[in-house]
Amino acid sequence: MLSSLSDTELLARCRQSDDTLAFREFYDRHWPSLYQIAVCKLHRSEIAEELLQDLFIRIWERRYEAILN
Repeated sequence: MLSSLSDTELLARCRQSDDTLAFREFYDRHWPSLYQIAVCKLHRSEIAEELLQDLFIRIWERRYEAILN
C-alpha cells in the first residue's frame, strides 16, 4: 500500500518506474498543507493553485535528477 511508504520511497518509485500512482500519493499527501501555506502567504487562492501545480509538475519532470535522490 502506497500510503505506508515514506516520501523518499514514493519518489524513488517515481524515478525507478515512472510510477504515477506513487506520485499521486506524494501529491495528495502534500497538496493540502502546501496549499494552506501558499494561500496564507499570497492571499490569492488562484495564484496558490498555479504555484503548486507548477511545483508538482517540476518535481515530476525532474524526478531523475540528483536533487531528488
